[in-house]
Amino acid sequence: MLSSSESDSAKAILIPLLLVVVALSWAWISRPSLYYTLATQVSSRLNGISTKTVQLSDHDVRLLVGKGSEPLLLLHEFTSSKESWLPLAKELPSRYQVVAPDLPGLGRSSRRSSADYDIERQATRMAELIRKLELGQVHIAGLGIGGEIAANLASRFPERVLSVTLIAPSGIATPVASDFDRARKDGNPLLPGSAESFRQLQDNFMYGSPPKMGKPEFSFKSKQNIQFRRFNQKVLADIEAASSRLSASLPGIMAPSQLLWCDADKLRDSSGVGLLKTIAPTLQTEILSGCGHMLPEELPALLADQLDSFITKPYIQDSTAVDMTSIHSPEI
Repeated sequence: MLSSSESDSAKAILIPLLLVVVALSWAWISRPSLYYTLATQVSSRLNGISTKTVQLSDHDVRLLVGKGSEPLLLLHEFTSSKESWLPLAKELPSRYQVVAPDLPGLGRSSRRSSADYDIERQATRMAELIRKLELGQVHIAGLGIGGEIAANLASRFPERVLSVTLIAPSGIATPVASDFDRARKDGNPLLPGSAESFRQLQDNFMYGSPPKMGKPEFSFKSKQNIQFRRFNQKVLADIEAASSRLSASLPGIMAPSQLLWCDADKLRDSSGVGLLKTIAPTLQTEILSGCGHMLPEELPALLADQLDSFITKPYIQDSTAVDMTSIHSPEI
């Protein structure tokens, strides 16, 4: 039989857990999007990842931050959010400090109609984020739009970047048209206006084998895209209006860099690998099997191994050592 003190201790543990279960059960039934948010926060905390907001000069940035000692900045795709990196975060060695922001203008970061969201400005904001968080030098990995931002950041702020991993980056026209390229002639699937068009985007272009997305996750992701459709249109227009894209950034990257692309990517065809290799001959490249565009969600364990192997034993781009402390970048 429990003593009075043991009983009080048990209650102190069980009551908060019961309240969490009740809150999650209510949210599942009445507000599935909220359920996904709450469940994600609980799961993140159990894996040592917290959510915080950082004020930049022109935006408030919402981000996930881990507890490791080696910063790894993760930049998401246009239609996605910081949560897309959680499967990867759970697979990475504990020494990595995951830093996964919602890009300004997307996710739960602030939006400003007067701001410009082209790749160069987003890269400048990420450099400011690195400084605000006092991360020093970081490893960077980016998917799609996030990959293009990562390349620009590595090119313009070399003293901040230890290595860069690009995953099916945007900013080039691939030699072979993708399924998405062909579909875009009839409108842009990246700007869904309904739950059904969002589902079609996920099923037709984002994954090699579409996952069974639960009701809470689907509700959260579809609402984010539908609710901010008009603003997303502005963000995409800002990106595509810029004349300087990926091909301009790649030659300026001095940090070890690798390019990963899935062979079943329907959003951006993997023929982009050969094209980017001609632009940046020292770029380490690999085409992966069994996945589509959303590599961090489809094969997180494989991506974790790829990142860790590359960071541990990076491909040396030049036999001449570069003193990063002597390199100066633009003012933030």
